Amino acid sequence: LEPSTVKVHPLVNSIGSRDHLGAAFSVLLPNARSMVEVGVQNGEYAKLILSQWSHCKRYVFVDPWHENASGNNDPYVDTANHDHQRRHFEAAVKNIPDFALNKTAILKHTSLQAAELLANNSVDIVYIDARHDYHSVLKDMSAWYPKVKKEGMLAGHDYLLTYSHNTIFTVKPAVDKFAREHNLIPFQTHDNFPTWMLFKP
Repeated sequence: LEPSTVKVHPLVNSIGSRDHLGAAFSVLLPNARSMVEVGVQNGEYAKLILSQWSHCKRYVFVDPWHENASGNNDPYVDTANHDHQRRHFEAAVKNIPDFALNKTAILKHTSLQAAELLANNSVDIVYIDARHDYHSVLKDMSAWYPKVKKEGMLAGHDYLLTYSHNTIFTVKPAVDKFAREHNLIPFQTHDNFPTWMLFKP
């Protein structure tokens, strides 16, 4: 099958870091006004995005902020997702800028739980930075892709196949598999922990 034809601004190939995405949204997705961030931790990235993206009208934080949200028998290890969650939640609330208070919502749920609460085709951008294991990434992508509007973007952090920070990252093969199955072309930023981007036709 041929990859789906979707209009993508050439700027997408020159984004050096995910830290520039908020500023790039107005060009990449000029009609976008809403975003869901899955895996918020301390909210610093959300604060950065909101400070850059003036067109945003709705920003939804999704994170269980729970040390063991997946259960006691879960072999998955990711220090970013398991340590100091109460402290991260308190920091996330503080990191919501005053100018953005009226446009944000917090869903203290797992990724899959939160996805069930949103209607299909209701969000312009979904950014996934939750678990980094292959099967969880595929589940997250499958759950959130239907929520993305036509010509919107499904994206996420850590487009890698590597071991780092006591975590096995198998995000890249999961994203590549999903892209193949949906005839999409994955784009990425050029930092050490790249962001992947898929544009929905």
